[in-house]
Amino acid sequence: MYIKRLIEEKILHKLKLVGGVLLEGSRDVGKTETANKICKSMIKLDTEHIERIEIDSSLLTEGEKPRLIDEWQVYPKSFNIVRANIDTVKKPNLFLLTGSTTPGNESSLIHTGAGRIVKLKMYTLTLQEKSLTTNKIHFNDLFENKIQTSTNDKDIKFYLDEICKGDRPRLIDNTVEECIELNTDYVNSIVSANDRKNITNSTLQKILKELARNICTELNISSIAKNTNLSRETVTTYLDYLTDSNIIEFFYCWNTHLRSRALLRTSPKVNFTDQSLAIAILNASPQKLLDDIRTLGFMFESYVLKHLNVYCSLSDTKIYFYRDSDDCEIDCIIENKDNEWIGIEIKLGSENGIKTGIENLKKFYKKLSDEKQQLCKSLNIIYSGNQSFKVDEKINVISLIDLYI
Repeated sequence: MYIKRLIEEKILHKLKLVGGVLLEGSRDVGKTETANKICKSMIKLDTEHIERIEIDSSLLTEGEKPRLIDEWQVYPKSFNIVRANIDTVKKPNLFLLTGSTTPGNESSLIHTGAGRIVKLKMYTLTLQEKSLTTNKIHFNDLFENKIQTSTNDKDIKFYLDEICKGDRPRLIDNTVEECIELNTDYVNSIVSANDRKNITNSTLQKILKELARNICTELNISSIAKNTNLSRETVTTYLDYLTDSNIIEFFYCWNTHLRSRALLRTSPKVNFTDQSLAIAILNASPQKLLDDIRTLGFMFESYVLKHLNVYCSLSDTKIYFYRDSDDCEIDCIIENKDNEWIGIEIKLGSENGIKTGIENLKKFYKKLSDEKQQLCKSLNIIYSGNQSFKVDEKINVISLIDLYI
């Protein structure tokens, strides 16, 4: 059964404006299924088709529009062929390209496609796409500071199961135990199926384990190099590969004006595009995470950030984190095109966690210039508890399950 995806409307909107959309995302997130719902013809790039396209490139572009070019990265020249066709036809709504990786050595030969092809990123399923949200608080409500009090019936066990299962569409009907096993197989396939000459399986396993141990923390290449007995250059090569494969992604520090002399950090935070991969790498389970609250906290943060990434991509907002030399840290800053922003701390459901989050938000807010304070629309704690409510005029506590877009 096909699960309707939030990104569909964004794809359709962009296709009305430009000739092509390139839909990126890790393997098995549902790119081809979603594209098939939109496109009227398709070609899947395999050896036979590539050989024929080399002789006659029109095979790639001919067909009812919009046309799906599936796994375009298998034949990187396809991007330039599509771009040239868009230049010739000069119409929107022509092509939708899907791919799970960005080509490595040949990527420099690919035209940017600026003005002709728009890139969109697709993630694994959100709670909303699984029909599990209460839809009490719209994402845009955070920018209007309109939070209604509500209560739901979800507890930490619900989140533990969801975090460990992961959100690939094909796993939606599997048990937690089955999902963990299948996620382990998925990670093994990532390791064994890499297609770059300078990437070895054993080293990739080392890097993945180090990243999983340090999920949602600031990237420290020197530390990774030391712990894996690798050079900084080698670590960087593997990070580039995992980024190109949409397995990991980076969050950058919010650049703002402070009252204090504190210096902003420059290292990005690193996260997995689906936290279940990190859980599989660490051989974790709901019970193991419950016995290790610190690791559970980072996995929940990763899970929330995936949801916020999806919401930001659909609302033309940008996501950052904040940390300065005084160790004042805020998990997430989301800024819109008018430079208005909201601050978010991500916590588990304990009373102490909420209290700490409120203190962090207040401390952070006081550090900002008058101009930045005026642009703040709300300060929020997103947590695993079952209630959403206002703390005061500026601060809200929000249950993740209540949030939708």
